[in-house]
Amino acid sequence: MLRLSAASKRFHDDGPWVLKDIELTIPESSFFCLLGPSGCGKSTILNMIAGFEAANSGTIVLRNRPIVAPGPDRFVIFQEAGTALFSWLNVRENIEFGMRVQGRRRAERHPVVDRYLSMVGLSDHGSKFPDELSGGMKQRLQLARALALEPEILLMDEPFGALDAITRRRLQHAVRSIWRETGSTVIFVTHDIEEAIFLGTHIAVMTAGPGATIKCQMPCEVSEPRDPSNPEFGGFYKSIEELIREEIGDE
Repeated sequence: MLRLSAASKRFHDDGPWVLKDIELTIPESSFFCLLGPSGCGKSTILNMIAGFEAANSGTIVLRNRPIVAPGPDRFVIFQEAGTALFSWLNVRENIEFGMRVQGRRRAERHPVVDRYLSMVGLSDHGSKFPDELSGGMKQRLQLARALALEPEILLMDEPFGALDAITRRRLQHAVRSIWRETGSTVIFVTHDIEEAIFLGTHIAVMTAGPGATIKCQMPCEVSEPRDPSNPEFGGFYKSIEELIREEIGDE
């Protein structure tokens, strides 16, 4: 279990609080979606969990151990996949890179690469370089590279935000399927309510900044099919939309 308790963040000692008294409980193996108005600090929370940023006060604890730095138990997948991939390595080598750093033998690495290439649908593209891939394929490669290291937590920062609607939907289905297969904990930042309901087992909604906090946290128990044709989906969507409208003052 991951827990944030009274976690607060500002970037300068005399600056405004970006986040104030964040309280979150993220169950193991959950798909946890973080929603909120633009600029409220969703990505900053992700960076604190990753260990890239330190909280000024409060605690962030994973399995009863405080998070104080990046670690192999957490992996971040960014929206701009192109800048996160190694352009001079092909697809297979990108996936293999982290395992090489860990000192794992080639005979051990190759089956892992094959498994995750297949899982993300890139088995026929192993010899290509990142510049030869579409945006959706680059995100699949980021995901495979992360999964190969078997992190406890995948941190996904609006990973599909720059993609077209069709590619975005395909990757949502792919990520949901992979999460079910691997049992990893996923923390997924998005501004898209529909995406959060489709993917999430839990949803947290943030208040507007500065000094943003968690407005509410709830399980997402919408039955299948998880799409707008389901009245249950539509009702849950409206309740979350209203929470966010309260923050941005949209009548």
